[in-house]
Amino acid sequence: MRRLLPAFLVLFTPFLAFAATPVVDNGTINYSTNQITLVGTGFEPAKTKPTVQFNGAALTVASFSNTQIVATLPKGLAAGTFDLTVTNSQGNSVDFNLTYGATGPQGPAGPAGAAGPQGAVGPAGAMGATGATGPRGLTGAPGAPGPAGASGTSFVFLDTWNPNASYAANDVVTYNGSSYIAFVANGPSPSGPTPDKSPLWAEMAAGGTGPAGPAGPAGPTGDQGPSGPMGNPGPAGPAGPQGPTGGLISYAFAAPAAQTNLTANIDEGSAQVASVTLRNAGTYLVTATATFLITDLLGNVVKSTLYGCYLQNSDNPYLNGSGSVANMAYGATLSVQNVVTVSQAGESLSMWCEYFGTAEANYSDSGTSYLTYVQSPVLTALQVQ
Repeated sequence: MRRLLPAFLVLFTPFLAFAATPVVDNGTINYSTNQITLVGTGFEPAKTKPTVQFNGAALTVASFSNTQIVATLPKGLAAGTFDLTVTNSQGNSVDFNLTYGATGPQGPAGPAGAAGPQGAVGPAGAMGATGATGPRGLTGAPGAPGPAGASGTSFVFLDTWNPNASYAANDVVTYNGSSYIAFVANGPSPSGPTPDKSPLWAEMAAGGTGPAGPAGPAGPTGDQGPSGPMGNPGPAGPAGPQGPTGGLISYAFAAPAAQTNLTANIDEGSAQVASVTLRNAGTYLVTATATFLITDLLGNVVKSTLYGCYLQNSDNPYLNGSGSVANMAYGATLSVQNVVTVSQAGESLSMWCEYFGTAEANYSDSGTSYLTYVQSPVLTALQVQ
């Protein structure tokens, strides 16, 4: 439950009439948010944030105007009376006492409010999966007989096709072991064509092939003929392409001993930590490893920021796309590996490391509160082709 209790203010400095001097009329404490709200005049005559001192320590000002300041009190504050000082943007101040009361017991819960109006109908959800098939129902009584259909076309089966006979449509004859049906009336056809070659007939059923007869006995083996002369040898085929050379071709290595400080007074910082020169044109397997050390100003290790390393070619921009890798992750040690192909000797490949978020999350008026280092960077390039 959110409560606003008044703060008791005893002013040491008399109110001044001119606008350049801050004047505090009243103040209230929100014990739920642990913030104090001061109401008065002259807080920001130069349109610049005023300061609020609490027993000599600066409070964080959440919002301000010329007539109101909202500041956050220290956490875990015990009940008592404390000294506060408000200084405006022109350097004029006013002192007063703040009484911070103890938190009282929680009051009884109030009655439940009336139900609000019903909201709009939400969108229909996705269709659910199809359920299992239910048991088969009982067989219904047979229906009444349907009306009789029209009479179908009947075939008239006759004997073997006779070139001197006349045939009607749907007459069926046989010819050379197969049966044929007449599309339309035709005949006589003493000079052809026969049913198997006439467009007036269609094959109805092809005649079957009879069983194969038994195989005859094998004849005697003839005498072997004389060997023919040997032909001339053919020309030699072309030589095949040369296979790739196996094993390690060249080697480049960099391991600077000193650590590199990446810290900057902005949200991110980066630096080149190692570099190698690729001796030959070809394909390289490149591996880069670095250990990050994030500490506060007292030397305590912090592992709460986003950081990473990547590979970059500093001589030819065309390798920045094909030969660079970004690997951003949380953790103490990062490793980046990539296969890089270069077309000429002497290319330079560098290892860069960077961080994000430390300065923004921990920034104070005196600068960053955390330091980011890279220790023991190692960059290795093995030429394999």
